[in-house]
Amino acid sequence: MKLYYKNKNAFVESQTEQLLTGYRRDLQINQPEHLELWTTNERLVEECQDIARRYSIEIISIGEYTYLPLLCNEAHGRIKANYKNGQRTKILYVADLSLDGWALLLAIINTLHQQMKLMDMVNCERCALNPEQVKKYELPYSSLEKLKVSDSRKSDYIEIFGDMILELNEISPEILEILIKEAIEENLNMETFREQREIEAFEINEIAVLKGEVNKAVEIYTKDW
Repeated sequence: MKLYYKNKNAFVESQTEQLLTGYRRDLQINQPEHLELWTTNERLVEECQDIARRYSIEIISIGEYTYLPLLCNEAHGRIKANYKNGQRTKILYVADLSLDGWALLLAIINTLHQQMKLMDMVNCERCALNPEQVKKYELPYSSLEKLKVSDSRKSDYIEIFGDMILELNEISPEILEILIKEAIEENLNMETFREQREIEAFEINEIAVLKGEVNKAVEIYTKDW
């Protein structure tokens, strides 16, 4: 935003151009659950932000374990607000197919369900990476056994996920986008979503008409300045 203007006319023109622009409806209205996407991968936040916004979904970057308490504290208020509005919160978790990627989700669930007592208000689902997706898209992966990793969690991990290890950074942007889109649409009532999008389009037109009327009024008022 400019700090200084040539004159009052330039200021009014600048302000009316920006007036009543940028409206976006919350397209998750009337959904049984309010979705958030949490990921450990910064690249995914950058590359999939536009996709998430199409569905009015926020992408939360988890980062390191040390940030988890802060993120859960921030989520606490959102989860409570969603529940008050009649929606449970559902966290779509996206992380490496790895020991740490698995353990972090368990830590999130423990924090939100056990420590914060939000079990009735929030659900967490690992939507990527999963062994089924690795097989479906024929993604190259490493063998946990061959890496000879010494970790007490190893046997439990193999029982759940098999011998696969794969980082999100090793997947192409195109595949990542597909995985995110699939995860979101599997958890939305798409008929309700399309209804909300139609309402948004109608409201945007109404706002455009209002903006035109405001601009006319401003032109009339400032004609003799």
